[in-house]
Amino acid sequence: MIKEFDKDGDGYIDLDEFVGFIQSGGFDDRGGGGGSWKELKDAFDLYDMDKNGLISAGELHAVMKMLGLKSSLGDCKKMIRQVDQDGDGSVNFEEFKKMMSSGGRAPPSAA
Repeated sequence: MIKEFDKDGDGYIDLDEFVGFIQSGGFDDRGGGGGSWKELKDAFDLYDMDKNGLISAGELHAVMKMLGLKSSLGDCKKMIRQVDQDGDGSVNFEEFKKMMSSGGRAPPSAA
C-alpha cells in the first residue's frame, strides 16, 4: 500500500502523498475519492480519534500506523503545521476542507 502512494520513493508518506491517499478513497473501504462534504467529514472524523473537533499530530500518526502508512510523529507534526492556519497545533474541519479542496496544499493564510 505504501508504494502506491509514496510517489517520491522515500518510504514515508508526506502531506501531498497523504492527501492523494485520502482523495483516492484509501481511508474508506467503500472507495471513491473527492466525494461529498459528508464523505469528507467522515474522513475527518476517522482521524479525530478523541472527537474534540481537531486532528492532532498524535492522532494523525496513530491512524496512519493503523492504515499501514509509514510516517514518523515528526512527519505528522510537519504535516499538521503545513495545514494549521490558526496556529493551534491541530487541524480543524475547516482547515481539513481547505487542504482537501486545494489538493493537499494549504491555501495562503488570510492575513
